[in-house]
Amino acid sequence: MNNQYLELKVITPQKLIAESRVDLVYLPTVDGIVGILPGHVNLVVALGEGEIVWLLPEREEKLPIRGGWAEIKAKRVIVFTQLGETTQASQPQNNESG
Repeated sequence: MNNQYLELKVITPQKLIAESRVDLVYLPTVDGIVGILPGHVNLVVALGEGEIVWLLPEREEKLPIRGGWAEIKAKRVIVFTQLGETTQASQPQNNESG
């Protein structure tokens, strides 16, 4: 894969949940799943209930959410959300590589 990546931040009212450099992000919007790659057009989307999924070079991370919104830019995705029910036991880890 090339050197392009997205800076992903997932923020809840309580704290910053995840901050990573990722290859790809899938967001559960109110209109369906949206896949985001580096270079995506600027966009703001309303989120529905579901899982945020992001791909790192060596693994995939998932995070259940309950609504919110996301700001998408060419090199950055910022998600403002509430956590889903199963999140408390297994929260994603930060991955600052590159």
